[in-house]
Amino acid sequence: FQKEQVDPLQLKLQQVNGVGQGLIQSAGKNCDVQGLEHDMEEINTRWNTLNKKVAQRVAQLQEALLHCGKFQDALEPLLSWLADTEELISNQKPPSAEYKVVKAQIQEQKLLQRLLDDRKATVEMIQAEGGRIAQSAEPADREKIVGQLESLERRWAGLLGRAAARQKQLEDILVLAKQFHETTEPVSDWLTVTEKKLANSEPIGTQTAKIQQQISRHKALEEEIESHAADVSGAVAVGQCLSSLSCAAERRLLAERLGALQSRYGEVRERCCRKAALLDQALCNARLFGEEEVEVLNWLAEVEDKLGSVAVKDYKRDVLQKQHADQLALNEEIVNRKKNVDQAIRNGQALLKQTTGEEVLLIQEKLDGIKTRYSDITAASSKALRTVEQARQLATKFQSTHEELTSWMSKVEDELVSSGAQSPAGEQIPQFQQRQKELKKEVMEHRLVLDTVNEVSRALLELVPWRAREGLDKLVSDTNERYKLVSDTIKQRVEEIDAAIQRSQQYEQAADAELAWVAETKRKLMALGPIRLEQDQTTAQLQVQKAFSIDIIRHKDSMDELFSQRNEIFGTCGEEQKAVLQEKTESLVQQYEAVSQLNSERYTRLERAQVLVNQFWETYEELNPWIEETQVLISQLPPPAIDHEQLKQQQEDMRQLRESIAEHKPHIDKLLKIGPQLKDLNPEEGEMVQNKYSKAEAMYAKIKEEVCQRALALDEAVSQSTQFHDKIEPMLETLESISSRLRVPPLIPAEVDKIRECISENKNATVELEKLQPSFEALKRRGEELIGRSQGVDKDLAAKVIRDKLDQMVFFWEDIKTRAEEREMKFLDVLELAEKFWYDMAALLTTIKDTQDIVHDLESPGIDPSIIKQQVEAAETIKEETDGLHEELEFIRLLGTDLIFACGETEKPEVKKSIDEMNNAWENLNKTWKERLEKLEEAMQSAVQYQDTLQAMFDWLDNAVIKLCNLSPVGTDLSTVKEQMNEMKEFKMEVYQQQIEMEKLNHQGELMLKKATDETDRDIIKEPLTELKHLWENLGEKIAHRQHKLEAALLALGQFQHALAELMAWLTHTEELLDAQKPINGDPKVIEVELAKHHVLKNDVLAHQATVETVNKAGNELLESSAGDDASSLRNRLEKLNSCWESVLQKTEEREQQLQSTLQQAQGFHGEIEDFLLWLTRMESQLSASKPTGGLPETAREQLNAHMELYGQLKAKEDVYSQLLAKGRLMLLNRDD
Repeated sequence: FQKEQVDPLQLKLQQVNGVGQGLIQSAGKNCDVQGLEHDMEEINTRWNTLNKKVAQRVAQLQEALLHCGKFQDALEPLLSWLADTEELISNQKPPSAEYKVVKAQIQEQKLLQRLLDDRKATVEMIQAEGGRIAQSAEPADREKIVGQLESLERRWAGLLGRAAARQKQLEDILVLAKQFHETTEPVSDWLTVTEKKLANSEPIGTQTAKIQQQISRHKALEEEIESHAADVSGAVAVGQCLSSLSCAAERRLLAERLGALQSRYGEVRERCCRKAALLDQALCNARLFGEEEVEVLNWLAEVEDKLGSVAVKDYKRDVLQKQHADQLALNEEIVNRKKNVDQAIRNGQALLKQTTGEEVLLIQEKLDGIKTRYSDITAASSKALRTVEQARQLATKFQSTHEELTSWMSKVEDELVSSGAQSPAGEQIPQFQQRQKELKKEVMEHRLVLDTVNEVSRALLELVPWRAREGLDKLVSDTNERYKLVSDTIKQRVEEIDAAIQRSQQYEQAADAELAWVAETKRKLMALGPIRLEQDQTTAQLQVQKAFSIDIIRHKDSMDELFSQRNEIFGTCGEEQKAVLQEKTESLVQQYEAVSQLNSERYTRLERAQVLVNQFWETYEELNPWIEETQVLISQLPPPAIDHEQLKQQQEDMRQLRESIAEHKPHIDKLLKIGPQLKDLNPEEGEMVQNKYSKAEAMYAKIKEEVCQRALALDEAVSQSTQFHDKIEPMLETLESISSRLRVPPLIPAEVDKIRECISENKNATVELEKLQPSFEALKRRGEELIGRSQGVDKDLAAKVIRDKLDQMVFFWEDIKTRAEEREMKFLDVLELAEKFWYDMAALLTTIKDTQDIVHDLESPGIDPSIIKQQVEAAETIKEETDGLHEELEFIRLLGTDLIFACGETEKPEVKKSIDEMNNAWENLNKTWKERLEKLEEAMQSAVQYQDTLQAMFDWLDNAVIKLCNLSPVGTDLSTVKEQMNEMKEFKMEVYQQQIEMEKLNHQGELMLKKATDETDRDIIKEPLTELKHLWENLGEKIAHRQHKLEAALLALGQFQHALAELMAWLTHTEELLDAQKPINGDPKVIEVELAKHHVLKNDVLAHQATVETVNKAGNELLESSAGDDASSLRNRLEKLNSCWESVLQKTEEREQQLQSTLQQAQGFHGEIEDFLLWLTRMESQLSASKPTGGLPETAREQLNAHMELYGQLKAKEDVYSQLLAKGRLMLLNRDD
């Protein structure tokens, strides 16, 4: 939007501002430009508003881009705007010296400043955001961003500085321009008015009064003129100051304005001075003469003034004609005034007659002056008229001749331009050339017209004023330059045409000469003979051919020069001449190329022949002696030696010979390559060449074959010797190393995998030996061959050394084989023993673990003795099967002993450890069996005891009920009742003792219920216990009923005090029992027994509740019937009774709660202890059942992971163990014992 619509508007606005400033500057003084200025200000204001909105929108968009991370997208539009603004500032017009224009420029600068201010926030935002982005950017990106920000800051600062500098410059100029405008405008207006006053001033009067009035008015005008001198000086000073701040163009304009102002002021002052002089003279004349004489004198003065300023005004004919007419009119006026002058003189002479004294002299002097002045005026007028006439004639002649010359030059220039734009072609060329010659003649003809213009202008220059001379001189100079340009152009074209004609003639002559040379050269080349194959003859032929080549090259330069002019020459020729020249040129090109190709081919062949001939004969002369020498040398070579050093020397000699052969191989290749080429050049002489190089090739091949055979034999001998000596030492070292390794007693491991690894390592030695088998056999065979080639072991020391090394190698070989076999047999024996041991032990451990798992998985001991008996029989059966593993255990122990004896010392502890683990597993199994049988035996005893106790309790209950039923009825006398109560006490004591047993039996039954998992077993236990509890409760009710009867009988017999004493005694005894009981901690069984005892006591206490109520009832009845002290004593005893009863009830309840709480704690603690012990038992079983440590890393890693898992479980239970230990210690501290 900004580029398509806003930016074009800115260019249009600049154009509008420029046009407006021009209109304001060129407006007249009285022209009203306020409306135009108002319109420009309104346009600029609206532009400012639009631009501000656009800048705000751009800032918002750039800020949004920055927030989105588009730093470059936000920076690029700003940089583009900066470039546009910099270009705008660069294209601004320089400050004007015109006040109104400066005002408009300041408005435009304010507009630019607003643009900069609107962009300031965007620049600061981008700088801040760019700095933040640069801190977190990569080094390369950071350097780029920092550079962009520095460039932005530098350009922005430069933009602001340039704008501020222009604003300050405009403001400084505005002050001076305003001052200059305010100073010069009034002065200019005043000058215009004053000039009009002087031009339109009334004629000088003839009467003294009138003249005096005119003089007084003129003096006022003089004073007014003098008063404006300071204004003119001030305007000039301000203009000079303004000029120092303006540009060169403005300085010129200012200088012109100031010059015009000073010139106008000077001219006004001068005219004013002349008018004042005329008025003074008119006044003097009026005092002496009458009005007619005065009028004549005034006229004379005015005419003298006019003639004094007469001069040729311009060189233009119209101006001079007008001036001539004016001068002619003035001259006629002077002639016509002759009568008035004569009349004035006559009047003056008449006045002389009437005048006396000094006035006569004055009048006579004036009269003489009139005659003289009129004569001078007449002469001056005639002279001026002649001058103007002469100037008019010259101007007329100048203008006519100048117009004639410029008209011709314009026509010729147009023709030259049109003919220069389109080059002539074809048939137009002759016409063009003819026209150029005609123009040359016209130039010469118009030279006279130019001379006339120059002569007339020189004469006219002497007459015209200096201000007009510059324009005339410039006009004449321009005319001469135009003529010279036209003349030079036509002259150049004519010369070019002549030169082109001459060049075409020369071109044709040169082409004919070259064609003749080409034909002669071709004839000579065809006459040359075939190429010779002798060196001197080939060289002579090449020299002749070089001469031809030089000549062809020399003519090639001439032809190239000729061809380079072809297009130019063809362009200046007509069609007919062009066709002839083109045909000759093409023929010349074809013939020259044919001759050049012929010469080049022969010269190339000769050069090639010379090189090949020289190379062939030089190579042959160098190769032939070497072949003869080498043949002799090969025939004298000795057969291959046996000694290694001699073989090396022979091989070195052979290497040198092969190098010599290889060095001469290029000679053969060169002969074979060059020979056929020479034969192709000259088949006749090529037969001799072919015989030469064929013979050399055959001899060289024979030498090479013999040398190759000899070299192969030497290489084979050296190879055999070198390979034997190079390989025998490493072989001996390897065999010795293997033998030494096998001599070291092996460290036999106990694990199967390790034994297999040892066997594999031992087999590696055998495999290594097998790998060395080919080398061993080859060395052995090669050594025998070397010994066989020698003179014998006894005579040849080298052969003896080889025999010793062979024997040593064979000894090591056999020793390694023997020791490896022995070690392998030993390893195999131990492997068989280890496999049987570890396999049997693993199987036995698995069986022990499985048996142990079976024992752990057996049912818990039953409830019924018959079931327990079956479980015991089943366990004994499994135990007998397990005992059968003892023989296998002993066998494995024997295997382990043998394995310990067979394996190495480092492996023995591992085998012992495994045997110990097996023994531990066996002991753990026996221990598990023992615990199982003990549990079954204990369960059997508990079950039998429980059944016996239960049956005994049933029997006792039956006897107790019978005994209670057999008691005598309650007596009616006191002694019987007391006896029955004592009897009842004894019976209750017996029941009390049995109630403890009853509680034990209940507790045991509850424990068995907890152990019972089958519902049938639970019913077997529950039914007898329920029946027993029912019988027990029935017995308790009968005892209580009997007790109540006895107490009621006792009270009925009036024995309240006795009953009260008995009840108090029982309460006191019971309370003492409750107080004497101590807190119990620790074993739940002990606490359960105490709780059972307490239940018996509680039941006894609850059984006495009815007795307490009966005694209280009887006591209350006695209180109602008693009085005085007896009642008070009875009440106290009843209160004591009730108090004791409440205390016993409370203590009984507290004791029960205490025992139940203690029982719960003890049961919880013992439950946790049992769970922890059970977990410890399982952990011991897992540790006991763990396998021996594996030899492989994978096995050991798995075992380590399993053990670490057990260790983690143990660490997790450490806190539980500490808590249980702390609880147990606390319970021990709380026990009294």
